[in-house]
Amino acid sequence: DEKNPNQIIAELVIPENQGGWFINEIGLYDEDDTLVAVGNCPTTYKPKLSEGSGRTQVVRMIFMIGNGNDLSLKIDPSVVLATRQYVEELITSKIEVLEQFVKDKITPVGVPMPWPQIHPPTGYFECNGAEFDKNQFQKLATAYPSGKLPDLRGEFIRGWDNARGVDPNRMILDWQQDAIRDIWGRLSVVGRSAGQGPIEAEGVFSSDSRWSAAVRTGSADDWGRVYSFNASRVVPVANENRPRNVAFMYIVKAE
Repeated sequence: DEKNPNQIIAELVIPENQGGWFINEIGLYDEDDTLVAVGNCPTTYKPKLSEGSGRTQVVRMIFMIGNGNDLSLKIDPSVVLATRQYVEELITSKIEVLEQFVKDKITPVGVPMPWPQIHPPTGYFECNGAEFDKNQFQKLATAYPSGKLPDLRGEFIRGWDNARGVDPNRMILDWQQDAIRDIWGRLSVVGRSAGQGPIEAEGVFSSDSRWSAAVRTGSADDWGRVYSFNASRVVPVANENRPRNVAFMYIVKAE
């Protein structure tokens, strides 16, 4: 016994396929088949499966000895049969240890992760720019010393340039305004159908119509033109700049 070294606990597990008799007395034998302890117990019938009922029967004997140091226990693990309760408790404890290991080691506190639900799971915060208690969530404060979560609602995460030169002059957690690559176009100021100018409408520009500029008297001419600019002729357009994407909620582990 863990709490009393002068108590020895012997436990017998009788499988459900054995039985058909009453249990009135219990005895403990050593490896030489010598009876070393005996006791009685409430009369209990152990059924067997062929009788229409079956159960795993656990018989436990607890006996006292004068001095725990006088007894030496040697157990052969090849013949030990564990109770179902012992196995379940052991598995539960191991799962708890494994879950804690995964929680502490696999995903560091503060790493933004995409979550496919509208509410974060227990132990996680949404990356919505909210402030948090740095004393209560000290590991999270190590990642975000300001005590404020990044606001990633509707935002894309970009890898820090770190002196590569692709996106220079940026700091960690630095927010960047949207932008697009330059859209070009060119056109000639004056042009006639019979004698086109050196440059026609190109790129984002197009020639929509012409009118008479009355540059000379007599017959009408077609020197006047109207030009329009429309980026959708070249690239897909929307009310923002964005790549193809799928919407997730960004969350961080709180502790």
